[in-house]
Amino acid sequence: MFEMARSRSVSHAWKDKNILTHLETLIKLFAVKHLMDDSQFLFEMGFFTQGSSLLRDQAFKSLLTTLRPNMIPIVEFSPVMGRAIHTTIGNWHGDIYEQQLDVAKASRLNKTEVPPYYNSLMKPTMTMRKPNL
Repeated sequence: MFEMARSRSVSHAWKDKNILTHLETLIKLFAVKHLMDDSQFLFEMGFFTQGSSLLRDQAFKSLLTTLRPNMIPIVEFSPVMGRAIHTTIGNWHGDIYEQQLDVAKASRLNKTEVPPYYNSLMKPTMTMRKPNL
């Protein structure tokens, strides 16, 4: 899986060559995480020796440290970069709370009428106790 992902990412004609660096880090992170989850067989076969798990854990932390400054830009929507994924955790202009409010207002969950039981059952329960502050 690692080798297929790596060869495909290297052979792809990326519009922005900086993506390849981040993608390689993600692929390495994927591989190390799988080693963390299931490496017992490698220890039994003698491929890993004493101290290998410490090196593996250090490699994982190092990859996360490398990736951390780029996590939000990797997944956020940016019209400048032309990315197709849209999130509200970060955006190119920085006002995440305004964007979250806009997304919530436009949500399909806010398009329906209040259910008939809201006024008779839910609202009284929500307003019956007011805290004494």
